[in-house]
Formats: sequence, structure tokens, C-alpha cells
Amino acid sequence: MPSPPDETSLAETGLQSGSAGPASGSGQSGSRAGWLSSSGPGGALEALAPGTLLAERYRILSLAGRGGMGEVYRAEDLRLGQHVALKFLPAAVAGDPQRLAQFHHEVRIARQVSHRNVCRVYDIGEDHGRVFLTMELVDGEDLAALLKRVGRFPEERATEIARQICAGLAAAHECGVLHRDLKPANIMLDADGRVRITDFGLAGLAGSFTDIRSGTPAYMAPEQLAGREVSERSDLFSLGLVLFEIYTGKRAFDASTIAELLRQHDEGVQLSRTSGLQLDATIERVIFRCLEREPAARPPNAIAVSAALPGGDPLAAALAAGETPSPAMVAAAGRKEAVPLRVGLSVVAVVLVGFAILVGLRGRAAFHRFVPADLSGPVLEYQARAAIAKLGYPEAPADSFGSFHVGGDYVAWARRRQDADRWKELASGRTPGFGYWYRTSPEPLVPIEDGTRPRDSDPPLRVEGMSTVYVDAKGYLFEFYRVPLQHPGPTSAAPIDWQMVFDAVGWPRERFTAATPEWTPPLVTDTRAAWTGTVPALGATPMRLEAAAFAGKIVFVKAIGPWTRTTRAATPPAAGAQKALRTFQAVIVTLLFGGSALLARRNVMAGRGDRAGAWRLALVVLVLDVVRWLAMAHHSGDYAVDQNELLDAIAEALLPAALVWLAYLGIEPWLRRHWPTSLISWSRLLGGSLRDPLVGRDLLLGVAFGVATAIYVVLSRDVVAAITGLPPGPMFNGVVSLTTPRWVIAGVLSTVSNSLLNGVLLSMLYVVLRRLLRVPLIASVAAALILSLLIASDDWRADTWHGFLIALGMAGVLLLPLVRFGLLPFTVAWWTNNVVQSNVLTTDLGAWYAPPTWLVVGGLTAVALFAFVQSRAGAPLFGHLLED
Repeated sequence: MPSPPDETSLAETGLQSGSAGPASGSGQSGSRAGWLSSSGPGGALEALAPGTLLAERYRILSLAGRGGMGEVYRAEDLRLGQHVALKFLPAAVAGDPQRLAQFHHEVRIARQVSHRNVCRVYDIGEDHGRVFLTMELVDGEDLAALLKRVGRFPEERATEIARQICAGLAAAHECGVLHRDLKPANIMLDADGRVRITDFGLAGLAGSFTDIRSGTPAYMAPEQLAGREVSERSDLFSLGLVLFEIYTGKRAFDASTIAELLRQHDEGVQLSRTSGLQLDATIERVIFRCLEREPAARPPNAIAVSAALPGGDPLAAALAAGETPSPAMVAAAGRKEAVPLRVGLSVVAVVLVGFAILVGLRGRAAFHRFVPADLSGPVLEYQARAAIAKLGYPEAPADSFGSFHVGGDYVAWARRRQDADRWKELASGRTPGFGYWYRTSPEPLVPIEDGTRPRDSDPPLRVEGMSTVYVDAKGYLFEFYRVPLQHPGPTSAAPIDWQMVFDAVGWPRERFTAATPEWTPPLVTDTRAAWTGTVPALGATPMRLEAAAFAGKIVFVKAIGPWTRTTRAATPPAAGAQKALRTFQAVIVTLLFGGSALLARRNVMAGRGDRAGAWRLALVVLVLDVVRWLAMAHHSGDYAVDQNELLDAIAEALLPAALVWLAYLGIEPWLRRHWPTSLISWSRLLGGSLRDPLVGRDLLLGVAFGVATAIYVVLSRDVVAAITGLPPGPMFNGVVSLTTPRWVIAGVLSTVSNSLLNGVLLSMLYVVLRRLLRVPLIASVAAALILSLLIASDDWRADTWHGFLIALGMAGVLLLPLVRFGLLPFTVAWWTNNVVQSNVLTTDLGAWYAPPTWLVVGGLTAVALFAFVQSRAGAPLFGHLLED
């Protein structure tokens, strides 16, 4: 650790610390002279007489001030016809390359900061070897002179000035710029009484300093005085000293030697002893927090200081002034105290009761109430392997993969039937409505379309020896495909034993008669056969069985019912309401993404936007998508194959990460400008404040609203049944995730990027509607209407009036947390609903299909309880309940 500076080194540093503002009504700084507080000019140029013309553009009017970093003159810009301030280097340092570089550095730094409470810097000029800086002319007086004249400000006026200082300093910090010499002499009040922070001669980008001790020692933070470091919180220490003077009229540290100053730093500030005043306790806390010796104990930023002052609402002040609040200002706004215990416990109770209701409703509606689901995934996989062996292929494959599946054709056919027994046949377990598919291959199964895991058709059946088999809920064969040998050699003319086909499908052959084959196999065959008849388990439903062989071995089997449709015919184009809804969805999505992209470009060019937050979101999406791939991917055991798949997964994860980055960077500044209160807890969470009470409250509310939405979806199924008079069908949500518990975890992660995108884009849509329609209630109704059309475009019930009304209700439930509480609870609610909807929930917690219930409900309950604990901000969780 560097040793404390001696008096000589500090005196030398002090020579660089003096300053003069752009204009000063008193002409000279009111700071007390001396090396410990400021420095003299260190050499002066010959005074410029009024009327002197510089650079054929600027006419000198009068001397405004003089300090260690130069002289300041009032001048008239003849080209633009306005008054400006010209700041010159002293003669003693004008020829010093290091000092001249510092002068140019001041311009580069100061021009990055644009704020109503910061003096604007224009340009650098030169005339006959005189280098000068042109800046805004501020007609007024610096705080040092004003305090010397008036003593101290009334508390209300002092608070107003303090807020403006905080706002200007926050604007500099947001650009990564530190002042390093904040003191009353560098803060001016203009003719309108508005604060202007001046003199960035010692400023620089955070982390770029080599001369840490440059500045005015009396206003340095302990770490800067010791030469250790300088950071935003070093400026906050100086801010605390300035606030002390504004409220008390005296200096917190009034030392004449470095030893005395260090001793006073060690003792700390004692307000009553130093000033003889009793200030508001809130103000004292703010000042003392700024003056903590350890930087980490000080407030996180200047906005937090402003927000902590009495009656502070910097967000409202910024909006009233027509400014866009910074992300830090948004994060610092709003409540910071603990959520009342009765409120937190009530929401927790809603979540727990909601989960109990949801699990009960979903358990009553889940597929296993309609289909006998006695056989788990490993058992059905064993049955599939046995079926392959029965058909003449007993050898073990090099690679295999399987998964549960829902027969979409059968489910759609059953829904179209307008009779009370349309779901009755599911109870036999012999329909393709629910089952298992299984793939085998003599080489690693590497998917082409989706690098996460193989599908029943990906990779395609094109390697000899590949097999695909579908079995129903009882483990009987429904479909079978086998790629034959490309060069089988001479084949025997022995007849095919088709009985093995009937054995594999479990149908009694005596109930079937031979028929002419009608379905063309997708593989090469030389022998085909077909039969028609009925199956006892399916009643009078007409069934057809098609089979084919090549080179004496069966390569194709397909059980066909009235629900079966060809898979190789062109999909008919959407028409009517379905086409209109899909077109509407495409237009809205294009407008939202296109608009956010244009806004993102504009914000990047203008240097606006929460770039740090955008990168954090993109990184979260990227990491979670890669982790999802690791959890869900089919790992073949071949290192080279798995490595390539991992690289492909990273490449694919970059797209949603980029979309989230683009959407957030384009939309966030707009939200921050027009609806900043919606981003308070969101900004705190992005800033790393996971334990913030407001973040905890909104996480808890998000889970509660998500559960409520999921309950609404299940109840809507009963509403449709009551309207139509038809029994409700099964919910096949999350059937695929039953294959393995790690897919449940992967599914939870996969919904994150979707929820983030929907949260940001729909927030943008709502804010646009608020701006256009002016009335929040009308904007909310319009947003719900648009969202319901988007939901209906992806829902099978979209072609019915009751289906649209249900979608409208769902949109209203989803949008409620956004309209009432903001972006974070809305995004969490969307995510919670997606997680719940994409998994099987059951009340039979001992069944093989129960793991998703344990994982999802247990995980979301843990999130809710964690959020409740954080919402209490360290207050007792259950104590003093009656008093609370």
C-alpha cells in the first residue's frame, strides 16, 4: 500500500488544482488561499485588454476569473453572435507539453458530458501562441464565493442545490468521467439559480489515471489522498464535503497542514462540533454515508445520494425537466424499504394455494387421465427394441435415441368429432395419440436441422441399417422404417412371414382380410402387402395395416386409421381467419423487431442506451442457451462429433442473444424516457441488486401472476366444454419432457430468451399505445386486443368466437403485471406461465411421470420464497406480525 503523501508532494499536486470557472460575478474564487485548498495561477499571461480580437472571431469583453489552470475571459463570438467564455493557460505552463496535453485532455473529456447542470465546453482555439478553450458563459457566482458571502443556505434551498449537483455529477459518471476536483469553487450558480459544475481540467475516464493525487487535498477522499485509487466513490466523498459546506456554511475538514488533515480524516466528521447546527437526521445520514472512509460503504452513485435526500424524487424531477433519466437514476428511484409483512405473506399464500389449485386442475386434465400411462420411457424403449428384433433385426445398434410423442393427427381428428365419445378410444392405449418413438443407427445420430437432439425424422433415414419405430402407450408397434442394404447381393425367393407384423402391432390376424396396398413406402421395397379390418380395442373404427419388404426382410410397417394423413403432400396454404391472424402476427412482429433495430442504430449513433444492461442480457441468454443444449443434447460419445455440435450450439445461441441485445438497446431508452417507473426493479436487478426488496417484491408478484395465468388456461378448457357441450380433451403439455428429468431443466432454461424478448417487445408495444392513445386504460385494452390476436394466431381455438374471448382474457391476465408493476414482474410472469405450461403436472407424486411436478413446482416455490425473503430487506420474516 502506498504511504501517505508528504507535504512537499501534496504542495506540488496543489499547484495543479486551482481553477477558475467560465465566469464569476466576483471575479476571484472565494476559496481560502493556501496549498491545502487550492493553488495560485503558477504564472500569468499578459492581461488582454477589452476589445482585443482573437482568431478573427472572438472579441474580449473582460476578465472573468483566474486560477491555477488558467485565466477566463468573457468574450463575444462574432461569427455566432453570442457571448462565450475563453479559458487560457498561464504563460508559465503554456509551453509545457505535459500541461498542454492536459488542456487538450480537458476538452476531450468535458465534451463527453452534456447536461443542464454541467457547463458546456465547445472547442479549442489558438491565437499567436495563445491556446484557449471556448465554453458556455455562465453569468453567476461560484459556491465558494457565495458561501463566504451568505454563510450557509436554508435547508430547502440547500437540498435543491444538492440535487442539481448530484444530477450533473451523475451525468459525468454515466459517461465514465470522474471530476477528481469537485469543490465549491468549481460549482457555479447562474443567474437563474441553476447549478453548473465546471472545470474538468483534472477529470478523466475511470481507470485511466496515473496522477492519482492531482486535485485539491482538502476535498480529496482518503484513498485519493493516500495515492491508492480514484473512483466514482472518490467523487462522492468530495460531494459529501461540498454538501457539508452547503448545509452548514463551514468546512468539514478545516486543516492547515497535511498532518492535521490526516488526523481529521481519522477522527471523522462530527457535525454538531464542527458546525454547531442540528440538521435533519436524513441529511446527516446522507452526508455521513458520503464521508465513509471505505469507498464500498459510500452510496453507489450520485443519484442514490439525491434520492436519499428529504423528499427526493430525482426521477420525477428529471421528467419534469424534459430529460431522459439515466439507468442509475431509474434504479435509485422508488421504494427501498421492506415490503410489509402482511403483503408479502399474502402473495406467498397466493402462490402456494395457486400451485395447489393448478396441480389439481392440471392433474385432472392431464393426458394420463385419458391414456393408460403405466409404462415409463425406459420400458417403452425396451418394447421398441423388442419390436425391431421381432421384425428380424436383433443386432445391437451403435447409437440410439428415443422420446415420448403426441400423435397430432389423431388428436386433431378426435377434436373435429362432434360427439361425446370422441376421446373414449384413448383409454385403450392402442391409438397413436400418445406413445414413444425410437431411433437406431450403425453410426452416431447427428441431427441436421436441430443440433440439440435427434428427431424422429432428423437425421433422415439414409444410412443402411437405420431404423425408426413408433409404439403406442402399451408398447405395441404402430410404425416401422428400416433402411435396407444398398447392395444386398443375391436374394432368395422365400416368402415373407407377415405374421411377425401382426405380432409386433398386437392385432389379431383373423379379424383382417388381405387388401390391395395403397400407401407408398418412403423406402425401396420389392414386396408389399396390406390388410383391412377392426381391432377390438378400437371398436368399429376401420383400420388398415400396410407392410413392405426388400431382399426378404421387412422394412416398412404402418398402422393406418381414419385420422392418418399423408406426410408427403404439400401443406395447404392458410385461408380465412387463420391466414388473416398469421398475417397480422407477421406484421406486428416485423414492426416490433424492425422498429427496435432502427431505434437501436439511432441510440448507438447517439451514445444512448443502457449498453451494460444490454450486454448482460445478451450474455445471460447466450450462457443459458448453451447450458440448455448441454442438458438436452444427445451426446454420442464421439468427441469430434460432440465438439462440433457444441460449436454449432454456441453459434445458434448467438442469434437469440443478438436479438435480445438489439431489442433491449433499441427499446430501453424509449421506455426510460416515457415510462421509467416500469424499469425501476428491472434496472436494479440488471445492476446486480438481486437482494433488493423491490426486486424481491416484483419477482414474487411475477410468479404469482404466472401461476394465475396458468390456472386461467386450464379453466378456459372447462369453459369451452360448457359452451360447446362436448367433453374437454386431454392436455398433452410437457409430454416430451417426460423422457428424462434433465429435459425439464433444459425446458426451464429455454423459456428465458423467449420471455425476455416478449417482455421487452410487448412493453414497447404498450408504451407506444400509451403515447398514441394518451389514456392508459384505453392503451391497456388496445394492447390486450393485439396480444389476444397474437395468441389466437397460434391456437387451435382461433376460429371460434369463444376461443378469441378466451385468448383476450389470457392477454389481459398476462398484461396486468406490466401495466400495474412494470417490466420485471411481467417478464417473470411470462416465464413462469411458459415453464408451467410446458411440463406435466400431477397429484400422483409417486408416479413415474411426477418428476416435472417436483422440479417445476418445487423450483418456482423456491423462487417465490427467496423473493419473499429478499422483499423483507433484512426485517424479521414472521416476528411482530400483528404490529406490522
